[in-house]
Amino acid sequence: IVRPVSEFLVVDVQNDFISGTLNISHCSARQNGLEVIEPINKLLETVEFDTVFYSLDWHPSDHVSFIDNLPQRKVDSSSPISPEEAKTYDTVIFEGPPLMKQRLWPRHCVQDSWGAELHKDLKVMSISSQN
Repeated sequence: IVRPVSEFLVVDVQNDFISGTLNISHCSARQNGLEVIEPINKLLETVEFDTVFYSLDWHPSDHVSFIDNLPQRKVDSSSPISPEEAKTYDTVIFEGPPLMKQRLWPRHCVQDSWGAELHKDLKVMSISSQN
């Protein structure tokens, strides 16, 4: 209470979101994911944080949300979209119990893949460099 703690959380600055399979420049906002790296790096160089955390979107290769895994699960008859009609970013309902509503994404951030790695230009603080 006497001294506030400052923490910095860097969220999902991974290859697949910047130049890979789920590149955010192809999403509706049309943003360039590279644009987040410079301000993050500048903060890390100029502000003394007590702790820096890096979060990762990290999926197993058989993740339910990947459109190419759609044949691995049974789509419920109540689904507004059939498996044959389903496209990337559509939402289907898988059989249960319980029923599961799921948006379908391109394969991205698969564990231990290049796409799941933090971008090479992002400054990553080592444990020894944190106070």
